[in-house]
Amino acid sequence: MSKWRRLAIEMFPEQRQEFQRSETTVYGVLGCLRGMLPKYHKANDLKQLQKIYGYAEWCWSQWNRSYYLGNAAGVGFYEHLVDNPVTFEAGLNLISSRM
Repeated sequence: MSKWRRLAIEMFPEQRQEFQRSETTVYGVLGCLRGMLPKYHKANDLKQLQKIYGYAEWCWSQWNRSYYLGNAAGVGFYEHLVDNPVTFEAGLNLISSRM
C-alpha cells in the first residue's frame, strides 16, 4: 500500500472504505477531504481542520520525491479552496507559512 493511502487511512479511519478502494487516487482523497472543509470550518472543529490541512501539506511536502503527490495537493486541494467562500476566508489561516 502506498504511503499516501496508508497515511490517509490512519488519519481518517472513518473514510477507510473509500480510501482503500484501488480506484481511489490521491486526487480523490484530497477532493473528499476538501469537501469536508466547509462543515468543519462552520463548526470551528480545529482538530479535524488541522488533520485535513496537515494531510494536504504532507502531500505538498513530498514534491521533491513525487511530482504526483505535490501536484495533487496543488491542483486537487489548494487551488480549489477559493471555490467556496467558507474555505476561501477561513482556510487561509490554516495554511502553513511554508506553503
